[in-house]
Amino acid sequence: MSSKNGVGGILVLSASALTKVHPGAGRSPGVVDLPVVRDPLGYPFIPGSMIKGSLRSLAERKAQDKVRCLFGPDVSDPNKHAGALAFSDLYPLFVPAPSIEHGVVYLTSPALLSRAAALLREAGRTEIAESLEKLASGASRGPVFTGQTKNRRVSVGSLEFEIPETETMSRSNPEFPESLYNSLNPLYNTLPPKDRILVVPEEQAVLAVDAQLLRVARVRLDDTTKTVAKGGLWTEEYLPWGTLFLGAIFATGFKGSGCDKIGNPLLELVNIIKRNNNEETFSIVVGGKETVGSGLLRAKTI
Repeated sequence: MSSKNGVGGILVLSASALTKVHPGAGRSPGVVDLPVVRDPLGYPFIPGSMIKGSLRSLAERKAQDKVRCLFGPDVSDPNKHAGALAFSDLYPLFVPAPSIEHGVVYLTSPALLSRAAALLREAGRTEIAESLEKLASGASRGPVFTGQTKNRRVSVGSLEFEIPETETMSRSNPEFPESLYNSLNPLYNTLPPKDRILVVPEEQAVLAVDAQLLRVARVRLDDTTKTVAKGGLWTEEYLPWGTLFLGAIFATGFKGSGCDKIGNPLLELVNIIKRNNNEETFSIVVGGKETVGSGLLRAKTI
């Protein structure tokens, strides 16, 4: 957590999908009726509003008196003002993918690594940021893999990537920081990411990540006939279980009326999280009353 100009700084948020996750973009005229939301580059992400909604619900259960100051008043409140916290979108840092040689590898790209590194630098976590930046820079010469390979090739589904010489890799491949994913997902205990990271060059990365998304057909049954209702067949898109996301929570420096007793809003939020289960991990529910979509993530502050 860092603080600049007394504003209150930035808190980096790491989150892992405990189920498949559908951050909904609404209906689409494309092949998939209900796709996940994507940015202009084509990368899927979880909007910050979904994170804010889930944390607000937690605060309403554990610290009702601080909700309005931290998150802003309800939309029905005539005396609206900004909250003391702002939330960035959560972008995937790596996406698990099947591999013949390794069982599972974790896909990422220079853009995704650089974005995460920028947030970590703002939060004062320069050591972790430098590690990600070195990993990203290594992919300028082609795909980078942090584990051992045979014949310098790593397959991901129908895609195959040729890895540069081991000597070149060893100079540019730092160990992936375990602090980013520790305690977040049982998958990482069984298949640790640090020796399975595959950095795909940017021109191939969006396609490689997109190939790992799940497309699920859903139906709505007619209560009378117990057959598919007219117009009741559609497809939904999901990010896979085990995807690791990174985002940030910012202190805006704004204090609404009656909020003078609120200290650093980021510290207030961390205390609320710890009050929930005596740990710095908490659940993020995608879907329900707060957001459009479905899924469950476990998150922690870094």
